[in-house]
Amino acid sequence: MEHPALTCFQQRGESHARLICFPHTGGGAHAYADWGQSLPGWLEVHSVAYPGRGSRLGDAFCESLEAVATECCAAIRMIADRPLFLLGHSFGALVAIEVALRLDADGLTPLRVFASSMPPPQLMRRWSLSLTAMPDAQLLTALARRGWLSAAVGEIGGPAMVKYGLPPLRVDLRLLETYQCCSTATPMPITAIGGELDGSVSQAELDAWSMWSDSEFEVKIVRGGGHFHIETHAELMRAMISSSIVRLAVSIQSGFGMSSTHACLPFETYHSRSAAFSPCRGVSWHCLMAS
Repeated sequence: MEHPALTCFQQRGESHARLICFPHTGGGAHAYADWGQSLPGWLEVHSVAYPGRGSRLGDAFCESLEAVATECCAAIRMIADRPLFLLGHSFGALVAIEVALRLDADGLTPLRVFASSMPPPQLMRRWSLSLTAMPDAQLLTALARRGWLSAAVGEIGGPAMVKYGLPPLRVDLRLLETYQCCSTATPMPITAIGGELDGSVSQAELDAWSMWSDSEFEVKIVRGGGHFHIETHAELMRAMISSSIVRLAVSIQSGFGMSSTHACLPFETYHSRSAAFSPCRGVSWHCLMAS
């Protein structure tokens, strides 16, 4: 039985790898409900279900972002029999990197972390939000002005929004405001992703994620995308992520800097016309444009 902190909407018994998706501020597991059916069959998608919302509405909220990461790790360890990739959007990007550090300490190093629409941990102290003290209406206005309200939250509306949508939003914002990073760089590749029109996360801040990887690092910019490019450009995002995973699989077969445990896993069914990445450290910039 799956841990309550994880939801798999499309189970694939024959999958060769797992993508763990961490939702945005105030978000729940359904943020990635259709990702499994839109990605290649060899990749099984598991969406993190934070407490206090969705299927876990009756569970108490976590008191810190670190506590969220600890719970997520306990859940992920139960399905760590296959290579792991982590994708975190907004609030989820910080949870993902905290989870990656914990998994690495356990010898379960993810093969790549995708960090979307969020500055890296070392910049969070300067990224003061000061939103949680605002009254409901003022908070919603401030979030909408920044483009930080997902389509799902916008669809709730009215009293239901105040009752069900705002509490997890407020909690996650408070966890961001009180988060204190004290960790170091990870040994895994990182892809930082941002929307071209997202005024809250600059390209310089995305580039600063390079400090968190002792391996290959790249930045991808979604042209025409805002903070929630992961919703508005979902098909493009899924194509980029699956392509990146295939590219890494090719590099594993070529023996680039991965452990023997990962190198012997069944990636031979993957096919790609992309070249394997160079294991050398460096910043690589790419722009993604919907066709």
